[in-house]
Amino acid sequence: DYHQIKEGDVAIVFNNIGVNAGCVDAALELKERGATVIAVAGSPWAKEIPEGHKTRHPSGKNLMDICDLFIDDYNPLGDTVMEKDGFDRAFAPITTMTEGYIVRRIEIEAVDYLLDNDFTPPMWVSANTVGGDEANQDYVDQYYNRVKYL
Repeated sequence: DYHQIKEGDVAIVFNNIGVNAGCVDAALELKERGATVIAVAGSPWAKEIPEGHKTRHPSGKNLMDICDLFIDDYNPLGDTVMEKDGFDRAFAPITTMTEGYIVRRIEIEAVDYLLDNDFTPPMWVSANTVGGDEANQDYVDQYYNRVKYL
């Protein structure tokens, strides 16, 4: 409600697991409101977490099955990529890096596409640069009720 999602909007749901209540509920609500849903999660979780596990959404649905476009970050069950002899558990979560990379690639490709099609996208300027706040004031006025941190 806060972000005033409506038909025709595009929303991206990031969740390293992609099977739990928060992300599935968000995707279902976005779809109900008519938004196009892009999801980023790891397919291994959807495949390997047993049905009925407490982590899973009560409906048994997976984020990857609800969205319009699924981007698989392939993060492994446990979201860890390192092991050490003598240590009884894996460590080093990977999704911080993979999802950060994915969101920036989406931004790069979207801006590139829009500019190639003669559309200038609204682009935030760092407030740490000279004139940054002034350059962003129109965006603050226009998007204040839709972008929470503004």
